[in-house]
Amino acid sequence: MKVILTSAISAVLGGFLISYAFIPRYTSQSLVLVEKQRVPEGLVPPPITDDFTQRMATMQQQVLAGNRLRPMIERLGIGKPGEEAEIIQEIRANMTVEPLSTDFAQSDASTAKKEAVQGSFLGVYVNYSDSSPRRAQQICNELTGLLLEENLRDRANRLKDTIDFFKRQVEDAKANLATSARLLAGGKDRAPRSPEAEAKYKVLALDHEVAQKGYVDLRSELAQAELAAQLESQQLGEQWHVLNPAGLPDAPVFPDRPLFALGGLGAGLMLGIGRGLWPVRNAKTERHVAILHGDPPVLPERRDSHTE
Repeated sequence: MKVILTSAISAVLGGFLISYAFIPRYTSQSLVLVEKQRVPEGLVPPPITDDFTQRMATMQQQVLAGNRLRPMIERLGIGKPGEEAEIIQEIRANMTVEPLSTDFAQSDASTAKKEAVQGSFLGVYVNYSDSSPRRAQQICNELTGLLLEENLRDRANRLKDTIDFFKRQVEDAKANLATSARLLAGGKDRAPRSPEAEAKYKVLALDHEVAQKGYVDLRSELAQAELAAQLESQQLGEQWHVLNPAGLPDAPVFPDRPLFALGGLGAGLMLGIGRGLWPVRNAKTERHVAILHGDPPVLPERRDSHTE
């Protein structure tokens, strides 16, 4: 037991001290809440219906582009001239964006925030890891700001592209409707009509009806897109809010010193048990060898109580 306890205690101390040989990593985290549009979707369908996780992945790639990170690096003064490329790669490797977990309302939010989160909010955690806790906090806040800017830019560009697309479609549909109306009017003025002409007229009438319906539908789609743009300008559409800015980490996430000590304890116990059992195993081996060589086994001395 003395050997086992000595090995275990020594290994615990050794594992704890070994953890200081690694460069510590600090992680700073911010929380961004995404509020859905305030106007019911039945009245104004949301202009962007992509999967939220996919949207976040795309925006993260845009934020980590070199032309977005270089101004941030210069603003923070975290690199010397010529080191921008290396720092950009480091930032890309150490930033993560995680969707808001479904148990947020039960774990992290106050009672007042629970109802909001459960009702009309999504969200993301923005994480950044660095060897310096202060730099981890600074870069995490900067990346969070870039993510919000990218969301505004992305939504504005999508709405503009959508409106421009429907405007072109409406113009084309209007031209097609005018053409079908002229053809229909020309077929109607011809009298009397033969059966073949009557069949052609019915086809023209059907084409005109389809063109008219397509034109009306496109006008409706354009109106909804323009209304969605108005909601964005009036801040009634989807809104992003920084609920928790990036904090200053007070402890490293790596190395986990208690975990290193626990690992040392396990290794020490195994080593101590091995050292404790080795003399017993060695004595048994020597006894077996002696028997194989014909030496009589050494028996413990027996004492006769009657003789005494």
